[in-house]
Amino acid sequence: MNLRQVIIFMLLSCCIDAYAQTYQNNKESNAEVVQYIEEKYTEGDDYSRIHLQELYLHLIDPSSALERNLKSQYLGFGIDYLLQISSDAPGFIGMGIDYTYLENARLNTVDLIDGFPFDHSTSTSMGNWTAIYRHYLGVNIVGLQPFVEGRLGLSAMWTSTSVTSNEDVDFSEFEFNNFDASMSYSYRAGVHYAVDDAIYITGKVGYMSSLSTEYDIRDSNLVGESSSYDFYSRKTSTIDAIRYDLGVTFAF
Repeated sequence: MNLRQVIIFMLLSCCIDAYAQTYQNNKESNAEVVQYIEEKYTEGDDYSRIHLQELYLHLIDPSSALERNLKSQYLGFGIDYLLQISSDAPGFIGMGIDYTYLENARLNTVDLIDGFPFDHSTSTSMGNWTAIYRHYLGVNIVGLQPFVEGRLGLSAMWTSTSVTSNEDVDFSEFEFNNFDASMSYSYRAGVHYAVDDAIYITGKVGYMSSLSTEYDIRDSNLVGESSSYDFYSRKTSTIDAIRYDLGVTFAF
């Protein structure tokens, strides 16, 4: 082997060694980048956290002071939204709003001067706006996933009256007779039952209460003469009730 061949051989060896080192360094660098991305994703990136959207019907059974004024059970509906605190945490935070129709009174009157008939309708409703914290217990019992949750927010009671006439005269009138809101809290226990990977049937039971609230209720001892609101009397108490919720939860 002459001197020229030795030099070419040495240059080729150096190039092959340099390429091998560069390839190994690039491979290690790419592996570090992939590992970093995976860790960022699993350490609580928004895209890895679970979102829950819940639609439900609820039944409210008054208790304590509220039971003395409202004797029946009342049906309503609501919607909740919750977001997982982090991708590996069993806790969720969110907010909810619900509505319950309570009572109604109607009265038909006739205008004494013109003789036009009028239809009066008065109703009382309740609404809740709450912040939510939910904690999943991390167990699966015969396909049921249990959880507990607490809520803090506002409960409102309001009464309104509408007056309409459809005969010979086009007339309508609406009035808020009373509105009051107070701080409220509730706690509930519930379970999910999976229909598929993203849809669950959800059931809950719990207790709700509030600070003192002023509201109007239907009073059987009163007689309506000029308005359906004449059937209502003013009460003040806390809003205490047992709640039963049944609905569907969408996970995404």
